[in-house]
Formats: sequence, structure tokens, C-alpha cells
Amino acid sequence: MALSTISGGSIETVDRIRKNANSYISRQMYIAALVCLLAWILLIIAFASPYWLSSYKYTYSSFVRLGLWDFCFRDFRHPYFQYDEKFDGCHWVYSSRYHNIRDWLQPGIFIAIGIAFILEVVTGTPPEQLSLAFNPPFPLFLAITVFGAMAFNRSWLLYPQFNHLDWSYYVAIASLLFHCAAALLLCLEMFRAHNRRRKQNNLVYNMDNRSPVHFGQASYETRPMMAEVQQQSVPVRQQPYFTQV
Repeated sequence: MALSTISGGSIETVDRIRKNANSYISRQMYIAALVCLLAWILLIIAFASPYWLSSYKYTYSSFVRLGLWDFCFRDFRHPYFQYDEKFDGCHWVYSSRYHNIRDWLQPGIFIAIGIAFILEVVTGTPPEQLSLAFNPPFPLFLAITVFGAMAFNRSWLLYPQFNHLDWSYYVAIASLLFHCAAALLLCLEMFRAHNRRRKQNNLVYNMDNRSPVHFGQASYETRPMMAEVQQQSVPVRQQPYFTQV
């Protein structure tokens, strides 16, 4: 007589292994999440602060500073503006105060930089990065590169030799570096999670695999019969421990 065994403990063990595999969060994932959060905070600071480009303090330039969304002048008179009007103080770039010179303040490339930053703020949040596992900060890289290239262009601001990149620009660079570090950590964790899942699936497969049992001259097989129990939806405790073949 051959005996085919069925164990409720085996089913519970397999379910426990699968549950642990789905809920496991490594230490590297926590570190990547913290790096993502720090990168996003720095991105918000750079996005909102008005210190991307400033003039040197002792040059007494009519241009004071600018950010992505506002400009500051000191008794500035635009040479190509047909009205004799001075621009003084800090104002939002879309305010009525800069209506007549907005095309000069915001060339097309500057608008593209603002759009790239908006895309990075929206798609670069920690939940989005963690859900995608890899979010290359290409918009942020392009915005930083283009702004650094055009900041000293004479066709934009007058007397660019009196200006310098300020701390908001360097905060954006720091945010870019943290974004790249977080993307690298998440990419490595993705491969490690794939390897862990493969090993755990192999473990479950080995537990489900059939193994021969020898009784004297005959050879029989033990069957976990977990698939049959799950298909019949019969509670495990109502199943006999041994089934005659």
C-alpha cells in the first residue's frame, strides 16, 4: 500500500514565504526613499527661490537678481524700450509691471527651462520614483545645463560679466546629484529584488516537487496535493492526513 501525504503545514509555509516575499523591504530601499525625499526637498527650494543669477554686490549694477519666476532691478531702464520708464524692485515675471519687457525677460529658452522644472517637480516626487523604481532626472539636467549656458549670453541680460550664478542654481545641482543617486539605488534594489523573488520561487517549487518513497521492492510518490485542495476549496483541517492509493 502506498501513502500519499498532504500537510496543511506545507500550505501555510508556502503562503508565509510568498507573503514575506511580497512585503519585504530592504534597508537599501529605505535609504533610497530618504535620498528621494531629500532630492525632492532641494528641488522645491531651487524651484521657488529667487537666487539663480545675481550681480556682484560692489558693481552697483541695475540688474540685482533673478529666479525662475521673478526679476529684481535697481533703477533699470531698458535701452530698447520706447518709453522712458525705470524698473525698480522685485516683481513676478507675469505681473503687469513687466508687461512691456516680458518678451525680453522670458525668451523661449527660459520658458522651456520653467516647463522642464515643472515636469521634474510633478514627476520627481518620492512616491512616483518609488513606484517606477527608476526615474532619470533628464528634465532637471536639461534645465540646469541650458540655464548655465544662457546666463552669460549678451543677447539676454546687459553686462553679464557683472553677474554670477547664485546659491539656488547650486541647490538645483545638488538636487540633480541626489536624484541620480536615488535612481542608482533604486535600480540596484530592483535587480536584487528580482533575484530574491527568483530564489523564493525556487524554494516554493522545491517544496511542491514530488519525491519518491520506497517500500520494499516497490517505489511510490508522495503528492502534496495542494493544488487539488485549493481547487476543491475544502478546508485543510477537514482533509485526511493519509489517503489510500
